[in-house]
Amino acid sequence: MQSLLCWFRTHPWLTAFAVAAYTFTSAVNHDRIQDLVRQLQTLVGYGALQRTWLVLGVTVLAAISLLLIRRIRQNPDLQLLPIYWVGTAAGIIAAVHFFSVNNNEFIHFAQYALLACPVFALSGRFGETVAWTAWLGTFDESWQYGMLHPGWGIPLDFNDIVMNIFGAGLMVTLLVATIPVQKASPPKWPPFGPAYRFTAAVLGMGTLLWLAGKVALTGPTGPPGTWILLSRLEPKPFWFFDASWGPKTFHLLHPLEGMLLCVLVVCLYATLDRRLRWAS
Repeated sequence: MQSLLCWFRTHPWLTAFAVAAYTFTSAVNHDRIQDLVRQLQTLVGYGALQRTWLVLGVTVLAAISLLLIRRIRQNPDLQLLPIYWVGTAAGIIAAVHFFSVNNNEFIHFAQYALLACPVFALSGRFGETVAWTAWLGTFDESWQYGMLHPGWGIPLDFNDIVMNIFGAGLMVTLLVATIPVQKASPPKWPPFGPAYRFTAAVLGMGTLLWLAGKVALTGPTGPPGTWILLSRLEPKPFWFFDASWGPKTFHLLHPLEGMLLCVLVVCLYATLDRRLRWAS
């Protein structure tokens, strides 16, 4: 892993191009990827595919847990790492249970875990990697919402964005368990890296536009003068079911809920930047 990251780090323009190409290709081909998953489900059967996802998920979580236990014994600076790992594992399980309309959405975790690897090589910081990957996932979901399905009565899918973030968190935790790390010196708090400044700027601008009546949260069209509508649905009950969406009853995040949850999860991983850095 260290060798791969170092290669990414010494070829920043090529790595950045690969990250952009990966993100854009995933966004543009979202419907094709979903169709492939549906075809696979038809081929092997719904139950068999769900059991396969479950076995793969448990195997990955168990393997990373063993790596972390061994790494913590070797490096006393990582004593707080189990908190991040338990939070990541619990977040993934909760996201699948509460936010997934069908369990085939496991692909979000793998997709953004892979993307977080080159992003980490470019940023060099664990928490910022999660923040940048969250924005790449937001671009993916925004493309689906605004470009692929502009006339559909759907929200900007914060449910998927949350899963994307936990996928990045999964990779960050794996990186801490496998690459050379050392204490961040001197520790800085709050973090003011580029990813956090960008996040604060976007949220601040969005708040100003909302106060000016240019951003609307929910509704089929939004009030007159609206520039950005975050959901073309009216608010739903806590538990929501629509057979055309998938077989599960789930919680559809309201835009405010989604933004708040995303910020809170990114802030959790941001504390890693205070404690650890990559000994590259």
